[in-house]
Amino acid sequence: MSSDKPRLAVGIIVKDEQERLPATLESVAAITELVYVLDTGSSDQTVALAQNLGAAVSETTFKDDFSAVRNELVRAVEADGRADWLLWINAGEQMDTTTVAEFVEFLQNGLESDSAYMMILRRLGSPTGEKHGLDEETIDLRLMPLRKGIQFVGAVKESVLPYVSMLMLRTNAAPGRILCPPKYQDQGRRQNRARQTIRILDALEHQGKPMEDEYLLARAEAQEELGDAVSARLDYTKLFEETTKTNLRLEAVYGIWSTFGAAPIAPNDMTKVLLAGINYFPVDMQLLTFMGAHLQRLGRLDLAIRTFETAVRFGRISLDVWHRLHLCEQAVTNLAFVYRLLGNGWEAIRVMESNLDFMDARSEFGRHLLELYIAELQEQKAHDFLGTILKGGELDSMRKVVTGACRATAGAWEAAVIPLEDAYLNGCRDVLGLRWYALTLLSMGRFTEAVRILEDWLRIDPNYPEASAFHFAAMH
Repeated sequence: MSSDKPRLAVGIIVKDEQERLPATLESVAAITELVYVLDTGSSDQTVALAQNLGAAVSETTFKDDFSAVRNELVRAVEADGRADWLLWINAGEQMDTTTVAEFVEFLQNGLESDSAYMMILRRLGSPTGEKHGLDEETIDLRLMPLRKGIQFVGAVKESVLPYVSMLMLRTNAAPGRILCPPKYQDQGRRQNRARQTIRILDALEHQGKPMEDEYLLARAEAQEELGDAVSARLDYTKLFEETTKTNLRLEAVYGIWSTFGAAPIAPNDMTKVLLAGINYFPVDMQLLTFMGAHLQRLGRLDLAIRTFETAVRFGRISLDVWHRLHLCEQAVTNLAFVYRLLGNGWEAIRVMESNLDFMDARSEFGRHLLELYIAELQEQKAHDFLGTILKGGELDSMRKVVTGACRATAGAWEAAVIPLEDAYLNGCRDVLGLRWYALTLLSMGRFTEAVRILEDWLRIDPNYPEASAFHFAAMH
């Protein structure tokens, strides 16, 4: 390690991680050469793999206490004496390559010895990281100084924060981001961890140990992961009613909402839950977005508009609780959609356009705006918007798509098919073009051709429900 770098080590707790560990180790190679792996009983090639990839590996027996194994690794790094800072990362997680340079610069010039550092964790919901997946973020204390006496507490939901406070360390934010790609979010692994969590908590309860708030949250999350939404909701509700910790109360409300799909409750009861949450967190953007969607489903579009407007104008994101990415985009898009449901397309356009400067025009937000222009037959506005985000051949093809889509919206199918077909034959495989081309062919009774286009669409985006529905209709 070069002398101008801090003495940073990376710590990883593993068990049977031969598939996920290589990408994790590769991702941290740019920030340090010191990697310490503590294996808790692997039966695969994890230990040999970690050693071959240059990590210092030790082994232990897991005794139903996650804080104990973390503390064991802390002591091992301290005993080795080559590091004075420790960055925690889990197998399957990776340093975001787009933020590594900024993080290394911070390590060299920004670290303060009296601080421990929160970092952004991003859980990607789909391979594309955007379309159908619900990408989420939170912050977690991952970078800590190796101060004498520092340790984790908690058999599950282990945390170093109590000792950070006890040692009078400040809590600050570090640049850099840790990612968990979707291919490493294995359901079987998550469910095994959930069963393990419940077993540990059952044992603690049998021993007469108090059910701390963090344990109650852990049990609720584990029950939900295992499909027991009713039991999970009971624990989330108990936590919401009894905890004095703000972030845990908010997580409890989110948890109650997340169980709604698997175990529906009466709409009025869901309204009461959300109102109780908003009473505590009146400007939480995610909670307001949940409430707006709930009111929309109830047909209370007037109240949905007020709720989404509040989210857009005053909403704040609670960083220390898992929250969806692009919440502001979602709130604005939902607000525009409700205006469309009320037949007020121009107001929907105004809402989207007035927030465009704060959004990524090339994201899903831009696509929603483009589709709104098409729905309202604003072809020139659509062309102008495309000119701000595309160029060259892609721009030419998408302008043909927009022209065809606007004609199709107006019911001029024969005129619509010409530019849509032209764009397709010139290689345009944008989902918007495929959608309108297939719909136009279906409307003209050209089912065999429509099936070919729909199969192209499904190859590009196999999880898109509208494509599957159109394909079914074309085949039957």
